[in-house]
Amino acid sequence: AKTEKKGFFNISTAPLAVMKAHRELKKDPAKTIELVEKVLETDPYNLQANMLLKDAAVAAKYPEIAVFALETLLENDPRDVKVLHELGRLYHQYDQSDKAVEIYNRITEINPVDLEAAKLGKDAAARASMKHGGWNEAESYRDLIKDKEVAVSLEQ
Repeated sequence: AKTEKKGFFNISTAPLAVMKAHRELKKDPAKTIELVEKVLETDPYNLQANMLLKDAAVAAKYPEIAVFALETLLENDPRDVKVLHELGRLYHQYDQSDKAVEIYNRITEINPVDLEAAKLGKDAAARASMKHGGWNEAESYRDLIKDKEVAVSLEQ
């Protein structure tokens, strides 16, 4: 049930409100978020408004809001590959590799020949594996060995 606020002659006022909010983005991202939320109250699946909300939230350092904006668009169109790519990049930016892998897998299910998604998905899987395996925290490879006693005996 898409509802839009109609202005003069039954024309949507959402594009004008989004343009006004866009002008505020660099000066005051928090104010941009407020302005865009007013548009989204009447038109929650407005592509331009949600993308602007994502940009403003990233600028204001509110990652949850940025992710929410893209997930809202995906509720309306779960197969929108452009939005999925944006969400994958966002998860990468915020070091959420597991979620990035899920997104890139969704993209390759929708479009198996999307080479960018395949590559980024593999990169995200590698980062997730390193994160879970403790590669970032380990001072040497020896810290990662499960059975250290066996390793010592093999080295001698």
